[in-house]
Amino acid sequence: MLKKWLTYSLYVIAIVAVGVLMGFADARHANKTISGLNISVVDFDTLKFVNEEMVSKVVRSTYDSLEHKSKNAVDISLLEKKIQKMSSVANAEVFVDIENKLSVKVEQRNPVGRIISSDYNCYLDVNGNKMSLSPMYTANVMLIDGEVNKNNLNEIYALITYVRNNEVLKAQLVSISVDKNNEYSFRTRKGNQVIEFGKAENIEQKFDKLLIYYRKTVSDFGWRRYRKINLKFANQVVCTKR
Repeated sequence: MLKKWLTYSLYVIAIVAVGVLMGFADARHANKTISGLNISVVDFDTLKFVNEEMVSKVVRSTYDSLEHKSKNAVDISLLEKKIQKMSSVANAEVFVDIENKLSVKVEQRNPVGRIISSDYNCYLDVNGNKMSLSPMYTANVMLIDGEVNKNNLNEIYALITYVRNNEVLKAQLVSISVDKNNEYSFRTRKGNQVIEFGKAENIEQKFDKLLIYYRKTVSDFGWRRYRKINLKFANQVVCTKR
């Protein structure tokens, strides 16, 4: 009985000792000081909306001096929220790395179209949300103009998404216009043609007709034979000569 009691007591003491040591180690780790700032901006080679200097200013405005500040004195969550408030930032991750540097990884928002209308002058991003223009960088994306308003933004986003997912359409269609009847037309890169799309209905079928036109008619007559390509009518493509 005594032997069992001693074994149990030693087991409890061992667990307590390990807990104390771990707590001491955690405390030492938390009290280590920040050795510097490391900022990484994802896709900076292709998108230039956010740079390291801009992120650094946000960090420095929150903590004037990071060096020699203990880890537990830095509010990671607060920094992430402040950086994510930047209009061109999609996501921010802040952490202390193994070298005790405060590391900030920033993911930029990705625009897919630029809207110019009486209601908007902004980008439309890859998630279909409005995105402010930036003095730092101008993205080469599809232009959207005409009668753009809050009621047709989802339609416009659906059209752009379909175009972006097809390499032929993505290479050829450069702009979208919306008229007062909420009908859409596209301008082309080659041939300077107007693609009369009509309502944002039967999107797949209409684009399929356009792709068939490109495969068959363009190969026979070239890009400049027609100035307008009308996709509004079912089961046909109506072309207007120059």
